[in-house]
Amino acid sequence: MINAAARIKNCLEKVISDFTKIEKGKIVIIDGTPYSGSSAHALYKFISESIKYTNIKILSENDLRINRLKNLRLFIKNFKEVCSANVILTTHIYRKYKKSQVYIQLWHGIPLKAMALMDKTENADTKKMVPKNFSQYDYIISSSPFYNTLLNSCIGVDGSKYIVTGFPRNDMLFNADAKEKLQKIIGQDISGDKIIFYLPTFKAGYYNDRIEGATRKTNIFGFDSFNYDQFNDFLVKNNIIFIAKLHPFEENIFKAELSKKCSKNFILLTSDVLKEHKVDLYEILGSANMLITDYSSVYFDFLLLDRPLLFINNDIDMYEEKRGFLLGPYDFWTPGPKVKNQNELEIGIIKSIMGEDEYIEQRKSLINVFHTYRDNKSSQRVWNIIKMSFRKDVI
Repeated sequence: MINAAARIKNCLEKVISDFTKIEKGKIVIIDGTPYSGSSAHALYKFISESIKYTNIKILSENDLRINRLKNLRLFIKNFKEVCSANVILTTHIYRKYKKSQVYIQLWHGIPLKAMALMDKTENADTKKMVPKNFSQYDYIISSSPFYNTLLNSCIGVDGSKYIVTGFPRNDMLFNADAKEKLQKIIGQDISGDKIIFYLPTFKAGYYNDRIEGATRKTNIFGFDSFNYDQFNDFLVKNNIIFIAKLHPFEENIFKAELSKKCSKNFILLTSDVLKEHKVDLYEILGSANMLITDYSSVYFDFLLLDRPLLFINNDIDMYEEKRGFLLGPYDFWTPGPKVKNQNELEIGIIKSIMGEDEYIEQRKSLINVFHTYRDNKSSQRVWNIIKMSFRKDVI
Protein backbone atom coordinates (compact mmCIF):
# COMPACT_ATOMS: atom_id res chain seq x y z
CA MET A 1 0.00 0.00 0.00
CA ILE A 2 1.36 3.40 -1.01
CA ASN A 3 1.86 5.74 1.96
CA ALA A 4 1.19 9.48 1.97
CA ALA A 5 4.79 10.47 1.27
CA ALA A 6 4.93 8.15 -1.75
CA ARG A 7 1.66 9.57 -3.10
CA ILE A 8 2.99 13.11 -2.78
CA LYS A 9 6.20 12.08 -4.55
CA ASN A 10 4.25 10.42 -7.37
CA CYS A 11 2.11 13.53 -7.87
CA LEU A 12 5.16 15.77 -7.91
CA GLU A 13 6.89 13.53 -10.44
CA LYS A 14 3.89 13.58 -12.77
CA VAL A 15 3.52 17.35 -12.64
CA ILE A 16 7.24 18.00 -13.14
CA SER A 17 7.46 15.44 -15.92
CA ASP A 18 4.46 16.86 -17.76
CA PHE A 19 5.73 20.44 -17.66
CA THR A 20 9.46 19.87 -18.29
CA LYS A 21 10.69 19.90 -21.88
CA ILE A 22 13.42 17.60 -23.11
CA GLU A 23 16.69 19.34 -23.89
CA LYS A 24 18.28 17.79 -26.97
CA GLY A 25 21.81 16.60 -26.29
CA LYS A 26 21.47 16.56 -22.51
CA ILE A 27 22.78 13.49 -20.67
CA VAL A 28 21.88 12.44 -17.12
CA ILE A 29 23.61 9.48 -15.45
CA ILE A 30 22.01 7.95 -12.33
CA ASP A 31 24.42 6.07 -10.07
CA GLY A 32 22.92 3.42 -7.78
CA THR A 33 26.04 2.60 -5.75
CA PRO A 34 28.56 5.44 -6.07
CA TYR A 35 32.28 4.67 -5.76
CA SER A 36 31.78 0.88 -5.62
CA GLY A 37 32.88 -0.14 -9.09
CA SER A 38 30.57 2.24 -10.91
CA SER A 39 30.16 2.43 -14.68
CA ALA A 40 28.28 5.67 -14.03
CA HIS A 41 31.37 7.23 -12.44
CA ALA A 42 33.69 5.98 -15.18
CA LEU A 43 31.43 7.13 -18.01
CA TYR A 44 30.82 10.54 -16.48
CA LYS A 45 34.55 11.16 -16.06
CA PHE A 46 35.26 10.03 -19.61
CA ILE A 47 32.57 12.20 -21.22
CA SER A 48 33.18 15.30 -19.11
CA GLU A 49 37.00 15.12 -18.90
CA SER A 50 38.20 13.26 -22.01
CA ILE A 51 35.48 14.25 -24.47
CA LYS A 52 34.97 17.56 -22.63
CA TYR A 53 31.24 17.42 -23.27
CA THR A 54 29.55 19.76 -20.79
CA ASN A 55 25.82 19.09 -21.09
CA ILE A 56 25.94 16.17 -18.68
CA LYS A 57 24.90 15.60 -15.07
CA ILE A 58 25.50 12.73 -12.67
CA LEU A 59 23.09 12.03 -9.82
CA SER A 60 22.93 9.33 -7.18
CA GLU A 61 19.71 7.50 -6.40
CA ASN A 62 19.70 9.31 -3.05
CA ASP A 63 19.56 12.61 -4.94
CA LEU A 64 16.19 11.49 -6.28
CA ARG A 65 14.60 10.53 -2.97
CA ILE A 66 12.51 12.64 -0.62
CA ASN A 67 13.78 11.75 2.84
CA ARG A 68 12.31 14.76 4.61
CA LEU A 69 10.68 18.07 3.76
CA LYS A 70 13.93 20.01 3.93
CA ASN A 71 15.34 18.22 0.89
CA LEU A 72 12.14 18.64 -1.15
CA ARG A 73 13.56 21.59 -3.08
CA LEU A 74 16.70 19.62 -3.94
CA PHE A 75 14.59 16.67 -5.11
CA ILE A 76 12.56 18.92 -7.42
CA LYS A 77 15.75 20.42 -8.87
CA ASN A 78 17.29 17.00 -9.48
CA PHE A 79 14.12 15.46 -10.88
CA LYS A 80 13.84 18.32 -13.37
CA GLU A 81 17.32 17.38 -14.56
CA VAL A 82 16.09 13.83 -15.21
CA CYS A 83 12.93 14.96 -17.00
CA SER A 84 14.83 17.37 -19.25
CA ALA A 85 17.44 14.80 -20.35
CA ASN A 86 17.67 13.52 -23.90
CA VAL A 87 19.60 10.40 -22.81
CA ILE A 88 19.49 8.78 -19.36
CA LEU A 89 21.89 6.05 -18.22
CA THR A 90 21.43 4.06 -15.02
CA THR A 91 23.32 1.35 -13.12
CA HIS A 92 20.17 0.05 -11.42
CA ILE A 93 16.45 0.19 -12.16
CA TYR A 94 14.97 3.65 -12.58
CA ARG A 95 11.55 4.38 -14.03
CA LYS A 96 11.22 5.91 -17.49
CA TYR A 97 9.00 9.00 -17.37
CA LYS A 98 9.02 10.13 -21.00
CA LYS A 99 8.72 7.79 -23.97
CA SER A 100 10.83 10.05 -26.19
CA GLN A 101 13.83 9.86 -23.84
CA VAL A 102 16.55 7.32 -24.61
CA TYR A 103 17.19 5.01 -21.65
CA ILE A 104 20.42 3.01 -21.43
CA GLN A 105 20.99 0.35 -18.77
CA LEU A 106 24.63 0.02 -17.67
CA TRP A 107 23.94 -2.51 -14.87
CA HIS A 108 26.52 -3.21 -12.20
CA GLY A 109 27.85 -6.75 -12.50
CA ILE A 110 28.02 -10.01 -14.41
CA PRO A 111 25.82 -12.37 -12.37
CA LEU A 112 27.23 -15.57 -10.90
CA LYS A 113 24.53 -15.75 -8.24
CA ALA A 114 20.88 -16.10 -9.17
CA MET A 115 18.85 -12.90 -9.25
CA ALA A 116 15.42 -11.57 -10.24
CA LEU A 117 13.58 -14.22 -12.30
CA MET A 118 16.16 -16.85 -11.35
CA ASP A 119 16.26 -16.02 -7.62
CA LYS A 120 14.65 -18.84 -5.63
CA THR A 121 13.53 -16.52 -2.85
CA GLU A 122 12.03 -13.71 -4.96
CA ASN A 123 8.24 -13.55 -4.69
CA ALA A 124 5.93 -13.95 -7.68
CA ASP A 125 4.68 -10.35 -7.69
CA THR A 126 8.24 -9.00 -7.82
CA LYS A 127 9.14 -11.40 -10.62
CA LYS A 128 6.19 -10.16 -12.69
CA MET A 129 7.62 -6.64 -12.56
CA VAL A 130 11.15 -7.58 -13.66
CA PRO A 131 10.59 -7.83 -17.46
CA LYS A 132 8.39 -4.72 -17.34
CA ASN A 133 11.08 -2.72 -15.51
CA PHE A 134 13.85 -3.74 -17.90
CA SER A 135 11.76 -3.49 -21.08
CA GLN A 136 11.62 0.30 -20.65
CA TYR A 137 15.32 0.50 -21.59
CA ASP A 138 16.20 1.17 -25.21
CA TYR A 139 19.67 -0.34 -24.84
CA ILE A 140 21.33 -2.68 -22.34
CA ILE A 141 25.12 -2.45 -22.26
CA SER A 142 26.87 -5.82 -22.43
CA SER A 143 30.35 -7.31 -22.21
CA SER A 144 29.77 -10.31 -24.50
CA PRO A 145 27.10 -12.41 -26.24
CA PHE A 146 27.28 -14.86 -23.32
CA TYR A 147 26.47 -12.03 -20.91
CA ASN A 148 23.38 -11.27 -23.00
CA THR A 149 22.11 -14.79 -22.43
CA LEU A 150 23.11 -14.84 -18.75
CA LEU A 151 21.46 -11.56 -17.81
CA ASN A 152 18.43 -12.22 -19.96
CA SER A 153 17.72 -15.43 -18.06
CA CYS A 154 17.20 -13.12 -15.07
CA ILE A 155 15.27 -10.26 -16.69
CA GLY A 156 13.48 -11.71 -19.74
CA VAL A 157 13.48 -8.91 -22.33
CA ASP A 158 13.84 -8.55 -26.10
CA GLY A 159 17.38 -9.69 -26.96
CA SER A 160 17.82 -6.93 -29.54
CA LYS A 161 18.24 -4.41 -26.70
CA TYR A 162 21.74 -5.69 -25.87
CA ILE A 163 24.78 -3.92 -27.31
CA VAL A 164 28.25 -5.35 -26.69
CA THR A 165 30.58 -2.49 -25.76
CA GLY A 166 32.22 -3.67 -22.55
CA PHE A 167 31.49 -2.01 -19.22
CA PRO A 168 32.83 1.53 -18.63
CA ARG A 169 33.81 0.63 -15.06
CA ASN A 170 36.38 -1.81 -16.38
CA ASP A 171 38.28 0.97 -18.16
CA MET A 172 39.39 2.09 -14.69
CA LEU A 173 41.08 -1.26 -14.01
CA PHE A 174 43.80 -0.28 -16.47
CA ASN A 175 44.66 3.02 -14.74
CA ALA A 176 48.43 3.35 -14.38
CA ASP A 177 48.12 5.40 -11.17
CA ALA A 178 46.05 2.85 -9.21
CA LYS A 179 48.72 2.12 -6.58
CA GLU A 180 49.52 5.81 -6.21
CA LYS A 181 45.86 6.57 -5.52
CA LEU A 182 45.58 3.71 -3.04
CA GLN A 183 48.68 4.90 -1.21
CA LYS A 184 47.18 8.37 -0.88
CA ILE A 185 43.92 6.98 0.50
CA ILE A 186 45.48 4.75 3.17
CA GLY A 187 48.20 7.26 4.02
CA GLN A 188 51.22 4.97 4.09
CA ASP A 189 54.04 3.87 1.81
CA ILE A 190 53.10 0.65 0.00
CA SER A 191 55.64 0.81 -2.80
CA GLY A 192 57.38 -2.41 -1.74
CA ASP A 193 54.30 -4.33 -0.64
CA LYS A 194 52.07 -6.88 -2.32
CA ILE A 195 48.44 -5.74 -2.49
CA ILE A 196 45.51 -8.09 -1.94
CA PHE A 197 41.89 -6.97 -2.21
CA TYR A 198 39.07 -8.85 -0.49
CA LEU A 199 35.70 -7.99 -2.08
CA PRO A 200 32.88 -10.31 -0.98
CA THR A 201 29.25 -10.15 -2.02
CA PHE A 202 26.48 -9.36 0.46
CA LYS A 203 24.83 -12.07 2.53
CA ALA A 204 22.82 -9.73 4.74
CA GLY A 205 21.27 -6.28 4.41
CA TYR A 206 19.35 -6.92 1.19
CA TYR A 207 16.06 -7.58 2.94
CA ASN A 208 15.62 -6.81 6.64
CA ASP A 209 15.95 -10.34 8.02
CA ARG A 210 17.26 -12.23 5.00
CA ILE A 211 20.55 -14.07 5.60
CA GLU A 212 22.03 -15.86 2.58
CA GLY A 213 25.29 -17.21 3.98
CA ALA A 214 27.78 -17.21 6.83
CA THR A 215 27.55 -14.12 9.01
CA ARG A 216 30.46 -11.70 9.49
CA LYS A 217 29.60 -11.01 13.13
CA THR A 218 32.62 -12.90 14.49
CA ASN A 219 35.05 -12.33 11.59
CA ILE A 220 35.05 -10.71 8.18
CA PHE A 221 35.35 -14.01 6.32
CA GLY A 222 32.50 -15.80 8.07
CA PHE A 223 34.82 -18.64 9.11
CA ASP A 224 33.84 -20.82 12.08
CA SER A 225 36.99 -19.57 13.82
CA PHE A 226 39.52 -16.89 12.95
CA ASN A 227 42.50 -15.31 14.72
CA TYR A 228 43.06 -11.70 13.66
CA ASP A 229 46.41 -11.40 15.44
CA GLN A 230 47.72 -14.49 13.67
CA PHE A 231 46.50 -13.18 10.33
CA ASN A 232 48.07 -9.79 10.88
CA ASP A 233 51.41 -11.42 11.74
CA PHE A 234 51.11 -13.45 8.53
CA LEU A 235 50.52 -10.25 6.51
CA VAL A 236 53.45 -8.41 8.10
CA LYS A 237 55.82 -11.35 7.62
CA ASN A 238 54.98 -11.56 3.90
CA ASN A 239 54.85 -7.78 3.18
CA ILE A 240 51.16 -7.89 2.29
CA ILE A 241 48.69 -5.02 2.47
CA PHE A 242 45.23 -6.57 2.77
CA ILE A 243 42.41 -4.26 1.65
CA ALA A 244 38.91 -5.42 2.62
CA LYS A 245 35.89 -3.65 1.12
CA LEU A 246 32.43 -4.94 2.00
CA HIS A 247 29.42 -4.68 -0.27
CA PRO A 248 27.48 -1.43 0.42
CA PHE A 249 24.54 -3.50 1.76
CA GLU A 250 26.75 -4.91 4.55
CA GLU A 251 28.98 -1.96 5.35
CA ASN A 252 26.69 -0.27 7.85
CA ILE A 253 25.97 -3.57 9.58
CA PHE A 254 29.55 -4.65 10.25
CA LYS A 255 31.98 -1.76 9.75
CA ALA A 256 31.91 -0.47 13.35
CA GLU A 257 32.95 -3.82 14.78
CA LEU A 258 35.34 -4.78 11.98
CA SER A 259 37.16 -1.45 12.08
CA LYS A 260 38.42 -2.39 15.55
CA LYS A 261 40.43 -5.21 13.96
CA CYS A 262 42.28 -3.00 11.49
CA SER A 263 46.03 -2.52 11.45
CA LYS A 264 48.71 -1.12 9.15
CA ASN A 265 48.52 -4.28 7.05
CA PHE A 266 44.81 -5.10 7.45
CA ILE A 267 42.69 -2.21 6.19
CA LEU A 268 38.91 -1.89 6.02
CA LEU A 269 38.07 0.38 3.12
CA THR A 270 34.62 1.99 3.21
CA SER A 271 32.40 3.78 0.72
CA ASP A 272 32.63 6.91 2.89
CA VAL A 273 36.42 6.97 2.52
CA LEU A 274 36.19 6.50 -1.25
CA LYS A 275 33.60 9.29 -1.43
CA GLU A 276 35.82 11.57 0.67
CA HIS A 277 38.69 11.06 -1.81
CA LYS A 278 36.32 11.07 -4.84
CA VAL A 279 37.89 7.79 -5.99
CA ASP A 280 35.97 4.79 -7.28
CA LEU A 281 36.92 1.33 -6.05
CA TYR A 282 37.91 0.28 -9.59
CA GLU A 283 40.34 3.20 -9.84
CA ILE A 284 42.49 1.48 -7.21
CA LEU A 285 41.61 -2.18 -7.82
CA GLY A 286 44.17 -2.28 -10.61
CA SER A 287 46.88 -2.09 -7.92
CA ALA A 288 45.96 -5.55 -6.65
CA ASN A 289 48.36 -8.44 -7.11
CA MET A 290 45.53 -10.76 -6.17
CA LEU A 291 41.76 -10.67 -5.60
CA ILE A 292 39.88 -12.68 -2.98
CA THR A 293 36.11 -12.98 -3.12
CA ASP A 294 33.30 -15.44 -2.51
CA TYR A 295 30.36 -15.20 -4.91
CA SER A 296 30.74 -11.59 -6.02
CA SER A 297 30.71 -10.80 -9.74
CA VAL A 298 33.77 -8.57 -9.30
CA TYR A 299 36.07 -11.45 -10.27
CA PHE A 300 34.60 -11.57 -13.78
CA ASP A 301 35.85 -8.01 -14.28
CA PHE A 302 39.20 -8.76 -12.62
CA LEU A 303 39.79 -11.47 -15.23
CA LEU A 304 40.78 -8.65 -17.57
CA LEU A 305 43.98 -8.17 -15.55
CA ASP A 306 44.90 -11.89 -15.67
CA ARG A 307 46.03 -12.00 -12.04
CA PRO A 308 45.43 -14.66 -9.36
CA LEU A 309 42.02 -15.17 -7.78
CA LEU A 310 41.06 -16.98 -4.59
CA PHE A 311 37.53 -17.96 -3.54
CA ILE A 312 36.15 -18.35 -0.02
CA ASN A 313 33.28 -20.82 -0.20
CA ASN A 314 32.90 -22.19 3.33
CA ASP A 315 29.12 -21.52 3.17
CA ILE A 316 28.48 -22.65 -0.40
CA ASP A 317 25.78 -25.18 0.53
CA MET A 318 23.82 -22.57 2.48
CA TYR A 319 24.27 -19.98 -0.27
CA GLU A 320 23.12 -22.46 -2.92
CA GLU A 321 20.01 -23.20 -0.89
CA LYS A 322 19.16 -19.57 -0.02
CA ARG A 323 20.11 -17.74 -3.22
CA GLY A 324 21.36 -20.20 -5.82
CA PHE A 325 23.77 -19.85 -8.75
CA LEU A 326 23.20 -19.10 -12.40
CA LEU A 327 26.30 -20.98 -13.46
CA GLY A 328 27.45 -24.47 -12.63
CA PRO A 329 29.40 -26.46 -11.83
CA TYR A 330 30.84 -23.87 -9.46
CA ASP A 331 34.47 -25.03 -9.80
CA PHE A 332 34.37 -24.68 -13.59
CA TRP A 333 33.39 -21.01 -13.44
CA THR A 334 35.70 -19.97 -10.58
CA PRO A 335 39.36 -20.02 -11.70
CA GLY A 336 41.18 -20.09 -8.40
CA PRO A 337 41.69 -22.18 -5.23
CA LYS A 338 38.67 -22.61 -2.91
CA VAL A 339 39.25 -22.20 0.83
CA LYS A 340 37.04 -22.83 3.85
CA ASN A 341 39.16 -21.78 6.86
CA GLN A 342 42.05 -19.55 7.94
CA ASN A 343 44.77 -22.11 7.35
CA GLU A 344 43.65 -22.78 3.78
CA LEU A 345 43.34 -19.03 3.18
CA GLU A 346 46.93 -18.35 4.24
CA ILE A 347 48.27 -21.29 2.22
CA GLY A 348 46.35 -20.12 -0.84
CA ILE A 349 47.71 -16.59 -0.51
CA ILE A 350 51.30 -17.77 -0.13
CA LYS A 351 51.09 -20.00 -3.21
CA SER A 352 49.70 -17.17 -5.30
CA ILE A 353 52.19 -14.52 -4.28
CA MET A 354 55.05 -17.02 -4.76
CA GLY A 355 53.93 -17.53 -8.35
CA GLU A 356 52.32 -20.98 -8.00
CA ASP A 357 49.44 -20.11 -10.32
CA GLU A 358 47.61 -23.22 -11.54
CA TYR A 359 44.67 -21.36 -13.04
CA ILE A 360 46.20 -19.31 -15.86
CA GLU A 361 44.62 -21.36 -18.65
CA GLN A 362 41.23 -21.47 -16.94
CA ARG A 363 41.24 -17.68 -16.58
CA LYS A 364 42.11 -17.26 -20.26
CA SER A 365 39.21 -19.49 -21.28
CA LEU A 366 36.74 -17.52 -19.18
CA ILE A 367 38.00 -14.14 -20.43
CA ASN A 368 36.98 -15.22 -23.93
CA VAL A 369 33.49 -16.08 -22.66
CA PHE A 370 32.79 -12.94 -20.65
CA HIS A 371 34.72 -10.19 -22.45
CA THR A 372 34.53 -9.52 -26.17
CA TYR A 373 36.76 -6.48 -25.63
CA ARG A 374 39.82 -6.52 -23.35
CA ASP A 375 40.86 -2.89 -23.45
CA ASN A 376 40.07 0.42 -21.76
CA LYS A 377 37.81 1.73 -24.54
CA SER A 378 34.37 0.67 -23.26
CA SER A 379 33.41 4.23 -22.30
CA GLN A 380 34.28 5.36 -25.81
CA ARG A 381 32.03 2.69 -27.31
CA VAL A 382 29.14 3.66 -25.01
CA TRP A 383 29.73 7.31 -25.93
CA ASN A 384 29.32 6.35 -29.57
CA ILE A 385 25.89 4.90 -28.76
CA ILE A 386 24.92 8.05 -26.88
CA LYS A 387 25.92 10.18 -29.86
CA MET A 388 23.74 8.07 -32.15
CA SER A 389 20.83 8.82 -29.84
CA PHE A 390 21.16 12.58 -30.37
CA ARG A 391 19.89 14.59 -33.30
CA LYS A 392 22.65 14.91 -35.88
CA ASP A 393 22.93 18.67 -35.40
CA VAL A 394 23.64 18.37 -31.65
CA ILE A 395 27.15 16.89 -31.80
